[in-house]
Formats: sequence, structure tokens, C-alpha cells
Amino acid sequence: MKKAVSYVRTPASMQDASLSMTAQNDLILNFAVANEYGVVSSYVDNGSGPNLPERARMLKKIGLTDIDYILVASRSRLSRDALDLERLRDQCAAWNVEIVCCS
Repeated sequence: MKKAVSYVRTPASMQDASLSMTAQNDLILNFAVANEYGVVSSYVDNGSGPNLPERARMLKKIGLTDIDYILVASRSRLSRDALDLERLRDQCAAWNVEIVCCS
């Protein structure tokens, strides 16, 4: 089974119900079951901005363990900044970890 972690970031304002923590978790877990990913850890950050402690904790764990995938509801939940997302992709590629968008 493919080993994965899930990452959810809830928006600062909950105007879009599709971005709720529950909606993101459901999407990710349904995708994981359908595609035979084993989710070994889940990480949730609230709000936005540079202070995303759970994302930092997730990346630290990925660098130290045998994880194959990061599952996210959409790439914007991992980062909305194009340069930051590129840096994350490069960092994950160095660890042989793939970022998978579940939507």
C-alpha cells in the first residue's frame, strides 16, 4: 500500500463550504480509499499566512520517514504562493515524495 499523509488548511473565512475541514478530509479520505493509499498521519492548519505550524511539522516528518505521498484537496490548500509551492515540490522531489491533488 502507498504510504501517505494528508494535509488540510482551513481558510480564514468560511465563505466557501467546499474548503471546510470536513469537506477536505472527506475528499482526501475517499480518494485515498479509492486509490489504495494508506493515510498514516493527518495535519491541519487553520487560517493563512506564513505561520503554518502543522505544515512545517508534516514536512519535518516526511524528511525523516518513509512517506510516498502528500494528499491535499487542492494545491491552494498547501500553498497559494507559486514560488512557495515550487519550493515545496522541489523539496518533496528530493525525498521522492509526490504531492497529489485529490480534487
